[in-house]
Amino acid sequence: GNNFVRADQVSIRQKNSEMSADGNVQSLLYNTKRREPGKESTLPVFASSQLMSYDGESRTVRYEKGVDMRQGTERITGGTAILNLNDKNEVVASNFESNVAISQPSRRAFADNARYTVDDERIVLRGRPARVEDQEKGSSQGSELVLMMNDNRVYGVGNSNSNPSGRVRSAYKVKTQ
Repeated sequence: GNNFVRADQVSIRQKNSEMSADGNVQSLLYNTKRREPGKESTLPVFASSQLMSYDGESRTVRYEKGVDMRQGTERITGGTAILNLNDKNEVVASNFESNVAISQPSRRAFADNARYTVDDERIVLRGRPARVEDQEKGSSQGSELVLMMNDNRVYGVGNSNSNPSGRVRSAYKVKTQ
């Protein structure tokens, strides 16, 4: 489609529907949907890393080493990112691993790994601990937090395999008149 990849070296294996890029990788994914309260828009995603691979059969794009992705005013960085695509090559989910940091205009989040799903605009953060810092609402930390992008909520996941204690620490900011 309209997407592009630039790197020091790009290899295309058309018969296998595969591509790899090595060194100073930069890419642009155009048809990435974004939901905001009351509307849906298409906003491109810019990505950079040292390595990138695309597998057309499994419909995945993998970025490695110094991943930095931006969409509008939002940014996510980490060691590795795997994007899952649908049959129209639209991103439906993404997984980020290793020192994940998310920044938005009034909020930051940190985790060991994060899974984002486009359908419900949800980011599941896991870490020791995962942390969300919101300038207006306060902060939360726990081994598993869920960040709902469409309504700016953060909640902790209760007792689960990845969070056996179920503990979440939250500090709320109280607005004064």
